[in-house]
Amino acid sequence: MSHNSGRFDFDGEVTGYLGTRLLALLLTVLTLGFGFPYAVVLVQRWNARHLSLGGRRLVFTGRARDLLHKWVVWWPCVLLTLGFYAFAVFPRVLRWVWDNTDYRVLWQAEPERETAYVRPLVAPVRVHLSFFTEPGLHQTLS
Repeated sequence: MSHNSGRFDFDGEVTGYLGTRLLALLLTVLTLGFGFPYAVVLVQRWNARHLSLGGRRLVFTGRARDLLHKWVVWWPCVLLTLGFYAFAVFPRVLRWVWDNTDYRVLWQAEPERETAYVRPLVAPVRVHLSFFTEPGLHQTLS
C-alpha cells in the first residue's frame, strides 16, 4: 500500500483557485443568478481535477443544463421569499454535486486498495445486545 493511501491530496494553486471562483462569481452576477449552475460545474470540475484520494483523481460528471432545469424553478422562489428558500435549495444543490461526483475510480479492484477502502465499508456489524437488555447479560449478535 502506498504511503498516501487513504489521504486526500490537493495540488491546486492559489491563482487557479481564485481565478475559477472569480469567474464563477462573475458568471452568476452577470446573469442575475441564472448562470449559477454553470458556475457550480466550473468550480466542481476544477476541484475534481485537483483533488485525489490515495493517488486517484475524483471525477465530476455533472452538466450545468441538468442543474439548470431545477435552478430555473428554485432561483425565482429564493428571490420571492427574500432568500429564505435558499435554506431548502442549498442542500439540494449539495446533493446534486455529490450525486455527480464519481468516486468509483477510487474503489476499483486492486487487492491492497480493496482491503484499505472497501472492506471496512462492508464489514459485518457486531451489535452488543447487553446495551439493550438487563445488566449482566452479554449477548452478541453478528
